[in-house]
Amino acid sequence: MACPDCFSGFERTDAKPAGTETTVFGVPTYGIIVIIADLFGWQFVNNRLLADTYAAAGYRVYVPDFMAGRAAKPWLLETVQTILTPAKTWGGAVVSKPPAVFWALVGAGSALWFNWPSASFPRIGVAGFCWGGKHTVTLTHKETSHLIDAAFTAHPSFLSLPGDIDNVRKPLAIALGSNDNLLSVSQVQEAEKTLLKLGSQFPEQLKGKTEVKIYDGAGHGFSSRIDRLNEKQVDQAKECEAQAVNWFDRLLA
Repeated sequence: MACPDCFSGFERTDAKPAGTETTVFGVPTYGIIVIIADLFGWQFVNNRLLADTYAAAGYRVYVPDFMAGRAAKPWLLETVQTILTPAKTWGGAVVSKPPAVFWALVGAGSALWFNWPSASFPRIGVAGFCWGGKHTVTLTHKETSHLIDAAFTAHPSFLSLPGDIDNVRKPLAIALGSNDNLLSVSQVQEAEKTLLKLGSQFPEQLKGKTEVKIYDGAGHGFSSRIDRLNEKQVDQAKECEAQAVNWFDRLLA
């Protein structure tokens, strides 16, 4: 939730930032402490000077542009200050307040619109295969479910059943070959029943958001380590790819 204080305060003019701009993982970054800036963003002098203070204490500090260039502008500080400061006269209020409110709505509204969590946080899907399947399922557990939005796994290894399935709290799709030597069809069918039960217990998170598909005759590794000369294996691998894409299209769109 944002309030006037999010856009209040003063821009520093008593010092100049001493760091440099660079690019890290494709994101413009001012520079291990990562500062997630206020609504005035990575270029706001106050935020850069704060980073300099941490850097002077011996840390490497990054201030990424998480807002993709859509941070609030520093002029908002003075505008909001005009709104919050009591006018000396009624006439002064009539003259100064309405324009200030208008521009505050324009500036703050734009920053909030583009940086609201639902708009600025991309939905994240995780796909895990074989060894990665265990970690993918673990990411759906209640302790870590805030990290992702949906998961897909094919022929997962090292699952601890029933515990790994009992703790699922985020949408999960499982693809398994009927000839998998690490998980039996009966185990996966039992997991499917558990997921359906969890859908009733946690309808908002899981109802209608779990899926189990068994590929007849397929063995362990059928989605990623196939014999490309075997037509059936190629077809099943492509079918599994389509299952994953359709799953993420449904849950992440």
